[in-house]
Amino acid sequence: MDGKETIAILTMIKVAYPNAYNDITAEERQCLYKLWQQAFQEIPYSLLNQAVSQHIATSKFPPTIADINDLLERIKQQAYNALDAHYRQLKENEEAERFGVRAYQVGELLTDEQLQEVNDILRAISIRDIRINVPAWKKPQKKLGGKQ
Repeated sequence: MDGKETIAILTMIKVAYPNAYNDITAEERQCLYKLWQQAFQEIPYSLLNQAVSQHIATSKFPPTIADINDLLERIKQQAYNALDAHYRQLKENEEAERFGVRAYQVGELLTDEQLQEVNDILRAISIRDIRINVPAWKKPQKKLGGKQ
């Protein structure tokens, strides 16, 4: 998500929740912008827009970054479930073909376009998950006294 998209998301929140962000200073507004930009830098605008729209449809209160992360986790789980159903059905189709029988409907096959979309969702959220879950021992540490 780029800078213009971050502004668009925050504007959407402000329009949906007119009292949100009323009493913040210019410095706080800049901090808010940077926090959202950093939190969702790997997430495509369309996916973040979907999560924010879901929140707006179901909540009386403006979303926090944690609220949107929870929705992204649900979207990720739905994508995994769709992928799992796709591959279970492919396996069933292969087995049925091998034995010359009719395949049972155990899942739903995705179109190539849907499969690409599911993979894009999983890739974007996974990259974000890796960034925010890097173990402390892997992060560069500054030694006391300012020396490295």
